[in-house]
Amino acid sequence: MIRANRSIRLARVAAATAVAALALAGCSQIPSSDNTTACEPTTAFAVERSGGGSGPMVTDDGVAVLTVTLVDAAGEVIVENEPVSPGQDGKPSPIRVAALQPGIIDLTRCATTGETVSAAVTNTQLFGEEYVAQTGLPADDQQHLTVTVNKVYHSAASGRIAPQLSGIPAVVNAPGGGVGVTMPKEAAPTELRKALTIEGFGAPIADGDLVVTHLSTFTWSDGTAHYSSWDEPGAVPYVAATALDNFYGAAAQLVGVPIGSQVVVVVPAAQIQQQPGPFGPMFGNGDAVVFVFDVLGTL
Repeated sequence: MIRANRSIRLARVAAATAVAALALAGCSQIPSSDNTTACEPTTAFAVERSGGGSGPMVTDDGVAVLTVTLVDAAGEVIVENEPVSPGQDGKPSPIRVAALQPGIIDLTRCATTGETVSAAVTNTQLFGEEYVAQTGLPADDQQHLTVTVNKVYHSAASGRIAPQLSGIPAVVNAPGGGVGVTMPKEAAPTELRKALTIEGFGAPIADGDLVVTHLSTFTWSDGTAHYSSWDEPGAVPYVAATALDNFYGAAAQLVGVPIGSQVVVVVPAAQIQQQPGPFGPMFGNGDAVVFVFDVLGTL
């Protein structure tokens, strides 16, 4: 009788666990860039809008490719169609919106890819009170600011939450961006491991794509965080999804992954030491390294 009761309890626990996993798998993570009902355009000044479409929106914590034109009150062009964040080739590249001038943040809020937004703004509205005070610019002088939104990326992973897999670190996503991990209670793996913790709804990454991503890295044995793009103020990293990725083989694992996904890749210590990467061969101090990619889009 005791054994029978125990079997019943175990069956109930197993059933409850399965139901919980299914429920979790049915849930979705929706970052601010995809939450259209929550985005509120600025009321600090009147904004003129043209063009635009669907997809992610520019948010204060988001990632976008922008070009800007600035004309002063006398009609003199100060800046004309210049990238806010030029890449090595001089072309516009992705940047974290939070790193921009206050006026650009306000002006572009809620805009979508292909949209052009413009407004008459004062120096204080464009640059902020602190900058105006430091530089002595006339606070109320007006300029006409125009921003073309070349592309908007997901601000974080966006998709279905996947069930937790054995042997894969559990990922916790902070509401304002950034991740933490809990490592499995086992020795560092000697083989590469990969799992999707969030499955995106976008097109799959193709071999050779340059993937715009938020990235966090941790050592397996103690969970020490070594790098997080969430802490970087400006440009957003991108990696080559190809076999020769110059990223310890971790970026190669993004091929076939839908845009919007969050991917955990565990690279064993031997592979870290043998393959080239941006952090050097002793990255992880001889330990396996956990890479958490939020796949925001492609260049």
